[in-house]
Amino acid sequence: MSIFGECFSNVNRRKTLHGNSESSSTFRRCLNTIDLTYIGLGSMLGTGLFVVGGEVAKNIAGPAVVVSFALGAIAALLSAYCYAEFSSQITRTGSAYIYAYVSIGEVWAYIIGWNMVLEYIAMLSSVSRAMSATIDSVIDFKIQNAITHYFLNDEPWKSSFLSEYPDLFAGALVIFVTILVSFGAKISSTVTFICINMLFVIVVMMIVVAFYYGDVNNLTKDGGYFPFGIEGVLEGAAVCFMTYSGFEVICISSEECTSPRKSIPIALGAALAVVSVTYLIVSGSLTYLVTYKEIIPDAAFSAAFIEKGLDWMGYIVTIGVILAGFTSLITGSYFLARLIYALSVDGLFFKAFSNVSQTSQVPVMATIAFGTMSAALAILVKYDVLVKCLSIGTLCAYTIMSGAVIILRYRPKSKDSLFVDYDDATTLFTQTEGADDNGEYVYDLTGRLKNSFNSLPLLSKLEPGAAVPYALLGFVFCLGAGLLLINNFPDLLSTVPVAILTIVLFILSLMSFVIIPLHHHSFNEGKIQVPFVPFLPAFSITINIILMTQLDHLTWLRFILWIAIGNLFLIFLIPVHTVNCSLQS
Repeated sequence: MSIFGECFSNVNRRKTLHGNSESSSTFRRCLNTIDLTYIGLGSMLGTGLFVVGGEVAKNIAGPAVVVSFALGAIAALLSAYCYAEFSSQITRTGSAYIYAYVSIGEVWAYIIGWNMVLEYIAMLSSVSRAMSATIDSVIDFKIQNAITHYFLNDEPWKSSFLSEYPDLFAGALVIFVTILVSFGAKISSTVTFICINMLFVIVVMMIVVAFYYGDVNNLTKDGGYFPFGIEGVLEGAAVCFMTYSGFEVICISSEECTSPRKSIPIALGAALAVVSVTYLIVSGSLTYLVTYKEIIPDAAFSAAFIEKGLDWMGYIVTIGVILAGFTSLITGSYFLARLIYALSVDGLFFKAFSNVSQTSQVPVMATIAFGTMSAALAILVKYDVLVKCLSIGTLCAYTIMSGAVIILRYRPKSKDSLFVDYDDATTLFTQTEGADDNGEYVYDLTGRLKNSFNSLPLLSKLEPGAAVPYALLGFVFCLGAGLLLINNFPDLLSTVPVAILTIVLFILSLMSFVIIPLHHHSFNEGKIQVPFVPFLPAFSITINIILMTQLDHLTWLRFILWIAIGNLFLIFLIPVHTVNCSLQS
């Protein structure tokens, strides 16, 4: 078989896990629920707290940045629910990548994994740039001026992609954290715990001082509360959403957690709740303190306090930025290394990155190599470019995960064996039992048409569960295409053919979705599960697609280029694909 033929044949090939996944692990199990919660907080409390809110308020949503954060929180909550369902049953390193691999197929898993690589490289780079900018603003931009003078002869770079100057300090921050993370998971979690507690003290001070010195009229000046309209709020939500994306760091820790089935879902809920409330209050206090036009995005709170004559608060905020950024860098580097490890163990990336240090129990080569790559991007690439790359990769991965929940719920038990050689062999979901339309008892109704719809001509001839993946694909494709036309080509909508095409796409999307609930789906009593399937996961998919289509054309082009690079890796690694576990076609 040709390379391309073998690649396409692996689209639905799924991974089967060996052994008791809670007792067997390459890593040292040393993390508890509190450790995981703080790791999640460390990943999510960072750029959103000090920089993203300022960027969105200044250029995208205005004072309605609070609404953007709220929408982002809703989208993240729906996605986190899907993660909680998988994490309570699959306890191997890999997060969404491994969940997709054991459930919907190899290529889909690789797409998620590769997108998350983009997400965390962009996160490490953007956070380090945010830290650098804030620290530099407090010392009157001496770092920027010195680099521009000595390295560029006072002639800043002029590019839509590259930064105005090489931010060497941002690169140095990434390298420092990369070395720290190489010493082990327990050291990383301890440092994160200390930094987060110190950070919350500073956040409370920021909120109190901002509301004391602020003015409620600042919320309605210069165009009102919604100066950029609903479009600005939605575009802002797409950017704000990335600040919540760190919760998957909790899931990547499965093999280092003492009780992953219990601890991971609890930590997911606790971390997301704390972060959501914090973002809403902090972003609201910023636009209460100054008008959105007065915000300096790269150093929003520091500059705002200094403008009010509160220089001492500017220094305190700088300490907060360092703490928040530091914890985000630690957890981001922690996640990225383990994701690369999971990909390489399965033969979907270079095998050398699967080596784990016997001393620190850390994939050191993966940590250092991708830390160095992130440092290079932090030095060279603009902050806003990094943030948008982070958003689109995250949204794409979460969309696939929500779809995976739907596909699995409608897959018959006979097609859903995940574990072999496992003491308490299990599948993801318990099948649905009952009688068919002829009154005969059927052991597994999952994926079969409900009795009222058994006479439908086309669907009744298909194998149980076969129609759902195609219906879901049609729903996502038609919905995405229609929203892309509305958001990116509004001028064309005035022409009759394009308007008709858009309407047809939405009708086809709705018709495709309606097919799904006509079938029986499985359930599992006593387990964490997403309720109201397929409606709630479909709602999550819809929100994610809406947010994705709000991003600009250049972001989509970079995203497509990244996926193309990943596909090249996948195609040329197929001939030397080394799989250390059984694979179920």
